[in-house]
Amino acid sequence: MSLYGIVNLSLICMRAEPSHRAELVNQMLFGEPYEVLEQKGDWLRVNTCFYPYEGWIDANLYKPFSEKSYQEYMNSPREVVSFGHDWMTHCLPDAPFMIFLGSQFPKSKEPIFRLGGVTYQLTYPPLQRMTGAPYQRLLKSASILVRAPYMWGGKTIAGIDCSGLTQVCFQTIGITLPRDASQQALIGDSIDFIGEAREGDLVFFDNEDGKITHVGIIYGPGKVLHASGSVRIDQIDQHGIHSYELKKYTHKLRLIKRIIPDKKK
Repeated sequence: MSLYGIVNLSLICMRAEPSHRAELVNQMLFGEPYEVLEQKGDWLRVNTCFYPYEGWIDANLYKPFSEKSYQEYMNSPREVVSFGHDWMTHCLPDAPFMIFLGSQFPKSKEPIFRLGGVTYQLTYPPLQRMTGAPYQRLLKSASILVRAPYMWGGKTIAGIDCSGLTQVCFQTIGITLPRDASQQALIGDSIDFIGEAREGDLVFFDNEDGKITHVGIIYGPGKVLHASGSVRIDQIDQHGIHSYELKKYTHKLRLIKRIIPDKKK
């Protein structure tokens, strides 16, 4: 019988090893369910359920989520935070806390919902939904994160990496991407030339060994939004990313992938 948990905090950090000193590999956001695979002392090895990804979390942060609740949650409509840097919510009667862009929770007509046997209430701002075509909503969400600092394994305005940026932004339009850039490069339809790329397409970059190490989002003709030092908008051409500040190419273009189908554009 599977053992599940649910993130009932702003986020939970996932680490490569069962130690607070270990590498940060991911952050699970509010409303993300996960499966518990094993326990080692005060640590749990878990696998995320929206996108398979394993790591270790502090066992003190574990919130039980019954298998019945898990199945109902996965098969029911959900809201996704897609507007604004973060949202305020509180667990009655506790103090408010933030939930970030890309966080999910059960769909409800009222600003009150239950998750994992606990009642929560959205407090500020009121629930807002972006309008427009999927690629337009994607770019609006992405623009919110501009100037967020780069942080390996991060997925929020407080710190985010390149694939965390693309994953969170696509989540806001209902498309779940894998966690790492090399995994994201395996999905979608290939685009042969940069001149054929359009807003919302993903662009991937490799290192000297030919390994995919970076990803960004086409933000407009000749523009790419990506996380490198911070979330920023730079120039892109058939060679790769050209930094406004450094006046040189910083990333070599390898692949272009269209994730949003034509019928959804």
